[in-house]
Amino acid sequence: MTTSLTPELICDLLVPEDVAISRDGGRVAWRAAPNGVDDPNPRGGIWTCVTGSGRAEQWTHGPDDCCPRWSPDGTTLAFLSDRADRGVRSVYMLETGRGEARAVYAPGTSVVSVAWSPLGDRVAVLVPTPVDVADGAVGDEQVFGEDWRPVVVHVVDVATGTGRAVTTVDRHVTDLAWSPDGARIAVVSQPDVEPESGLLAEVEVVDLNDGSRSVVCSAPWADYLGWLERDDKIVFKAPLDPQPLSAATFWAVSATEDAKPVAAGPGPDDTICVIAVRTAQPDTAVVALADGLETIVRAYPVGGEAHDLARLDGDIKAFDVADTHQLGAAMQAPGGLVELWSGRPQELVQCSSYGEALAGVELAEVGSFVARSSDGLEIDVISIAPPARFGPGPHPTVVLPHGGPYGRSNLGLHCAPLDWGQLMATAGIHVLMPNYRGGNGKGYRFAVAARADMGGAEWQDVEAAVDRAIELGLADPARLGIGGWSQGGFLAAWGVTQTDRYRASIVGAGVTDWRSLVLTTDRPLFEGTLAGSLPWEPATGDGAVDRSPVTFAGRVTTPVLILQGERDVRIPVSQATGYNRALRAAGADVQLVVYPREPHVIRERTHQIDVMRRALEFFRGRLTK
Repeated sequence: MTTSLTPELICDLLVPEDVAISRDGGRVAWRAAPNGVDDPNPRGGIWTCVTGSGRAEQWTHGPDDCCPRWSPDGTTLAFLSDRADRGVRSVYMLETGRGEARAVYAPGTSVVSVAWSPLGDRVAVLVPTPVDVADGAVGDEQVFGEDWRPVVVHVVDVATGTGRAVTTVDRHVTDLAWSPDGARIAVVSQPDVEPESGLLAEVEVVDLNDGSRSVVCSAPWADYLGWLERDDKIVFKAPLDPQPLSAATFWAVSATEDAKPVAAGPGPDDTICVIAVRTAQPDTAVVALADGLETIVRAYPVGGEAHDLARLDGDIKAFDVADTHQLGAAMQAPGGLVELWSGRPQELVQCSSYGEALAGVELAEVGSFVARSSDGLEIDVISIAPPARFGPGPHPTVVLPHGGPYGRSNLGLHCAPLDWGQLMATAGIHVLMPNYRGGNGKGYRFAVAARADMGGAEWQDVEAAVDRAIELGLADPARLGIGGWSQGGFLAAWGVTQTDRYRASIVGAGVTDWRSLVLTTDRPLFEGTLAGSLPWEPATGDGAVDRSPVTFAGRVTTPVLILQGERDVRIPVSQATGYNRALRAAGADVQLVVYPREPHVIRERTHQIDVMRRALEFFRGRLTK
């Protein structure tokens, strides 16, 4: 007897993340947390398994435990927890022989991450600085930049729990890596905490003996910092092109002042993109690469030839590598949830079983096909067909474009609060998810093709996916809908200004007016580059106006549901209220729903349930009758 998939089940599914494998490859640790939270602070626990064993066990239960890291000898697990002060994470340690975790370092502000020194006698942690109240402040006024909290590096003695800052507040640190000899720490730092200061990020090296800091190189948007013993090399992931919307590669640089980084991974003519980079001592960067709908795990040894360790059908969300080149990976296999996998790259074993929460639940089959866009470019399209009890197609169909736009829809189950693939399909609606231009997995030229062309080539890719689905007999052309979140929300808003083929549209936290967005978002350069113009630079043209759904609201005849987080700083609520006003003025059928307290991604369980129920009812009511 099967049961139906419900929003409540989706909210309570556990998702693994933040993976760490011991240096010898013997054991993996990770954080697992439910999709939805019941209070303002997240909840999660630490799980572990013997590598390749297929048996996961929960070691800690929170309330919010994260960032597990093994000591070099594998006997101690460091992690962050807010168990002593809810919402403020401190450093804890747990011996592998179990017992109680002990508090090691509580600097008074919530620690961001922790990393062991190579000898295991110290840890380095990222700590936000306290906010200083300005002299003369008398109320709750907000002065731009005054309450910024730059993150600095503290080095903590494990035995005594004493720590000291080794960087200063003149730079905001976003990542760190120990040198193999433990005498230095490399950091990625930027001028301040504003997100777009990442354009000015640099790799610096801090000498722990004399306290000196030296700039190694410029590294815009760098993360996944690592340090290899051979040739004293620092590696990191960063875009090929520092301007917004570029494919990612990985870079290598000598750990000397004013060195020149070299793009060691995919170049501009390659059709693959870097997902993440990890280091295996003494000489190898192990890289996860998106290649269409597949994932490659590739080794890049210093001074040697790159070679593939595995080609996987699954999509790696996070991973770590041991010096023995074994992996621990949070990976979504075809037709499955994100689970923890471990072992040799070509012999990964599923260790967690979070998907058991869906035992007995009717699920839809996930597949794919290729569509040819208007200019002949081939586009991968995920296709989720309703279960057999709904009969043969064509079925009512909803297009759910991914966000980003530098994202990728995969062959996984698509069962998450803002990924409605399974929810729609198991209700009898065929789902299409096109991997349009601007996305991940097709290389640099595919990614930059959408730059300054919002509503252009990527919209033609979406339309081509729908046309092909109709040709294949999958989609009913008289019963089409479109919806999505973030960039998917923009495409849903834009699409119904360009065609009346869709009978329903859901705009989830989508851009509706590029010009006002650039004035209000926390990523103005990114959004302005996508749109093709900036309001304060008239010479750049009027692309922001020409590519804004609100400009053409008078054309809309499709019913529209707008869903939006009240405290979204990426796509502020003004985008939703503005589009709502424009559609109402045009006499369109529109409803606006705003979720209190919510940022760009809806977090609270009750709100997630409402989003899913409302979306399903909206599409079913307009496409299945």
